[in-house]
Amino acid sequence: MLLGPFIVQAVLGLMFPGIPAIMFSKVLPEFFYMELAWSLKLFILGYFLTAMLSLYHLGVSPKPGRARFFGAVYFAFGMFGSVWVIIESISSAETPLLFVAFGVWFATSLCGIMALWLVKERVPEAAAAAVMALLGVSALISILIAE
Repeated sequence: MLLGPFIVQAVLGLMFPGIPAIMFSKVLPEFFYMELAWSLKLFILGYFLTAMLSLYHLGVSPKPGRARFFGAVYFAFGMFGSVWVIIESISSAETPLLFVAFGVWFATSLCGIMALWLVKERVPEAAAAAVMALLGVSALISILIAE
């Protein structure tokens, strides 16, 4: 239950590696984005690192307080960014697939926050490490294609 939202977002990130870049480009105000465009890759790395830190504290080093904090930061930004992209893209003639991808990202972020706070199960180390690796690959691909 706890790993589900992380897995879905990692797979979605592998299928559509531009999702984090689109989120950051929409969330940052345009005048900031023009000045900070060079740091887009660092923002993406930091975003995925919060998810990996949450997984680390869920499984490898079981500290539920830290896991909830990092997971909440990751999923809250995912929810905020998804809604922002959807709202910003409604007026444009974007592909419906964009709305579906960000709708799924929003839903899994919401489920992730709820799971982190409601589910008290312990995550096996191997499972947490495997999902961390999957998120790491997704992050690497997203970083490599970000411009």
